[in-house]
Amino acid sequence: MTKPTPAIKNILLLLLLALIWGPSFFFIKVALKGFTPFTIVFCRLVLGGTIVLIWMKIQRLHVRSYLKYWKQYAIAGFFANALPFAIITISQKSLSSCVAAIVNSTTPLFTLIIAHFAVQGEKLNTSKVLGVLVGMGGVVTIFIPSLFSNNLKFEYMGIVGILVASLSYGIGMVYSKNMYKKHGTQMAYGIAAGQLLFAAIMVLPFFLTYSLSSFTLDVPLSSLLSLIGLGFFGTACAFILYHYILRTAGAGFLSYSALLFPIIGLSLGGIVLGEELTFYTMFGSILILCGLFISNFAATIIKRYLKKPLPIAQEKKDGK
Repeated sequence: MTKPTPAIKNILLLLLLALIWGPSFFFIKVALKGFTPFTIVFCRLVLGGTIVLIWMKIQRLHVRSYLKYWKQYAIAGFFANALPFAIITISQKSLSSCVAAIVNSTTPLFTLIIAHFAVQGEKLNTSKVLGVLVGMGGVVTIFIPSLFSNNLKFEYMGIVGILVASLSYGIGMVYSKNMYKKHGTQMAYGIAAGQLLFAAIMVLPFFLTYSLSSFTLDVPLSSLLSLIGLGFFGTACAFILYHYILRTAGAGFLSYSALLFPIIGLSLGGIVLGEELTFYTMFGSILILCGLFISNFAATIIKRYLKKPLPIAQEKKDGK
């Protein structure tokens, strides 16, 4: 049995990441019925970071040897976790999930632009930009029915917040990628645990100020389970895989996961809740997958084709 090519392997891992990270919007929405936004953000960060530390112990990694990079962890944790997690959680109180997903799909665009200037070997090209735009068009297509419904929550400050969160994700991905280039890939788990725990420290004052007085575990079981799922799957597992893809495929490629979240969310709705998969859902999903193909394979295919001489030119050459 032949092994998949690196490009195919990375796409499969990206799909797995989307499957793990994608339900986070759902977990947040359910958790908000029992917890305040800063409680959710703080608990998911502490739980996620602790699980990664336990994983490092299982792997017999010396945690203390990673502490010298604490400044880098703090910067990565702010941009990749503390700021976007807080903004998205707060915004979901006043913004429909579909609008949040559409606006969040701008993450790859921000990331590609930042990586073009800040990461060696991740320059912008036509296929990358076209692929992201096609993918974003797919996200919008999926939510066309919701965009024209009367129940849509459309709040401009929430949209601005999600845009800031998307930009922050892009900065965090690029910064972490440059950390690998500078310090090597051996510190992958250290970055994952460090950024989550330092992000928790940053969120702690807000939790103590705005949420501690109302904190209670006497909440709906669904909210408690959603918070645990968010910490385990949407934070710990997601960021272990996040850093693996980041160091092997780059920041721009990793950011494409934001385009896959709507597909995962709607697929789970259809399978688990029996929700109808509409024409818009299926066509939009096809557009997103086409966007991933264009971004990752179009340039390679065109380059290979252009290297081969055209049949007419070959005949003239042979006739000489």
